Amino acid sequence: MKKKWALTTAICTVFCLLLCGCAAGDGNTVESREDLIEQGLSKGEGWNIVCELTLDDAIVSGANSADGKAALVLFEPNRGGYSIKSWTIRERDEIIIGGMTVNGDWYDLVWFSGAQTEYAELSYTVDGQTAQPERYETANMEIISRRNSEKEYVLHVEYFDGEGNKFE
Repeated sequence: MKKKWALTTAICTVFCLLLCGCAAGDGNTVESREDLIEQGLSKGEGWNIVCELTLDDAIVSGANSADGKAALVLFEPNRGGYSIKSWTIRERDEIIIGGMTVNGDWYDLVWFSGAQTEYAELSYTVDGQTAQPERYETANMEIISRRNSEKEYVLHVEYFDGEGNKFE
């Protein structure tokens, strides 16, 4: 009887661990993506996703850590869930300017979680020619994404708060 009880307990324990492990790490929920970030990023602790953006079938998460880091993390579909493909980490008071390839297309990604801002202006310089700045509303701290087919360019980013103070 004791062997039967021990075997039943062991099987139930293994089943529960497998069930919890699969559900926690599938990337289908914000909470499970936070767990994946916590486990997968080498810097930062206590990650919290504060905004997300969908690009095709991928998800880009903007996350802050309890120890002052900020990250943009690309999740791509994988076996019925999502897994981390790439990331960029900075200090929270720095603007993250990076890019990621999603389904073969390059996207410039910009995010700033260091202060409440109203808008951002992105200026591209290609072949020595600077285009007019593109303005993006950022009152809700959105991630800015722009598909870009240029191979060589310079991207300059400025954020502005409601009083006109500039962050760059």
